Amino acid sequence: MIQVLIGLAEILGVMVLVAGALIGVTMLEQRKAVKAAKAAKALAEAEAPALESDDDAAAEAQPGGITPELLAAITIAVADYSRRRRLEAAPHARVDEPGSRLFASRWVTVGRSFQQQSWVRR
Repeated sequence: MIQVLIGLAEILGVMVLVAGALIGVTMLEQRKAVKAAKAAKALAEAEAPALESDDDAAAEAQPGGITPELLAAITIAVADYSRRRRLEAAPHARVDEPGSRLFASRWVTVGRSFQQQSWVRR
């Protein structure tokens, strides 16, 4: 019993070490990402006066950065896709009318007959 507890403690200890290492690496990567974002923001602010002509396009853009032209193209693509999917749906895709094939196969028919008849010795 004690050996099992010692083994369990070793496994849990290794898991805690791995979790700590993963948390440490994640924190370092986040710090690097924050520094890179700050540097990119500072660079963009430094170049902002030179890009005043692009402010008209940015003013038309939606909050997510989607321009009206892109939004219209996405809407048309989604509507076209939906229309095509509806055409592929039943009853257009059916080969047979529902209920026209009462028995799917002869194997199903044999199985049903065995279920409905009691056993008879031959």
